[in-house]
Amino acid sequence: MKRIIFTLCMSIFSLSFVNARQIPWGYMAPGDSLVLFHDSSDPRFYDQSVVTQTAPSTVVTEAFDPARTNGDKLPVAATPVKGGANALKLQWNSAPGGAWKALIASVKWQTFDLTTMSHLRFWINSPTVLDTTELPVLYLEAVTGIPCLTGKIRLADYVKTGLTANTWTQINIPLTDFWAKDLLFQTKDAIKDLFFSQNGMDNTLHTLYLDEFTFVKTTGINVHETNELNAYYANGEIHFTNYTGHVKVFDLIGRLITEGDALNGSISVYLEKGIYTVSTTMNSTRIELP
Repeated sequence: MKRIIFTLCMSIFSLSFVNARQIPWGYMAPGDSLVLFHDSSDPRFYDQSVVTQTAPSTVVTEAFDPARTNGDKLPVAATPVKGGANALKLQWNSAPGGAWKALIASVKWQTFDLTTMSHLRFWINSPTVLDTTELPVLYLEAVTGIPCLTGKIRLADYVKTGLTANTWTQINIPLTDFWAKDLLFQTKDAIKDLFFSQNGMDNTLHTLYLDEFTFVKTTGINVHETNELNAYYANGEIHFTNYTGHVKVFDLIGRLITEGDALNGSISVYLEKGIYTVSTTMNSTRIELP
């Protein structure tokens, strides 16, 4: 059985369909990271997603009821994935005169307090070479407030070059970039979802796999570099398989642990058990020592 929730937001996208067992709304406790998407429990689609499309633009969707031929859910794919069992699949065609938008919310449609968070972080993967100009725009939505939508930002602004085929690229977006797009938006403590929507109008089918969406509280991130950084810790050193250059290491609460140059692909530092952010001129990654 399904029920309809009318959000108080004045956006056009005000009608969402969710399972009755997922109500009421809940507020996620503040911390160093908040997970928007990691996995879908359904192998066909992500239930906490809603897609709308206006012809001639199109988005490939799945239906909640497998007997239906049309739906409003984002599909998921078992491969490629960055983490977990599956990733979101966004497949769109942006055409002149059309429009589309895809909402992504958290499991159980929980609401986020982002007042202490600094970045939105996620991963993208294109099966073909993709120019950044074809990437969609993003914005956040709050449960209440006028306006309840942040201003739109271009995903292309956080990708240094075009996407290489079949390669995971990490995206790090400062939340201040969302807030700055519309200074009237103030409901940072009640964010309920993230939107991707139409940007260019090249009338061509494109595909992006999207995975591991988190809001994080961190410092030292180079937000405009998106090549994947490979690093690991062993024998009192952080080793890099694809990097030589300047390095900063931060602990979980953002304190600088060490700073220096990784000569011959490694830097000496003593790390106790915990989670650390390793920031370089190439990108940032996390190391967890159990």
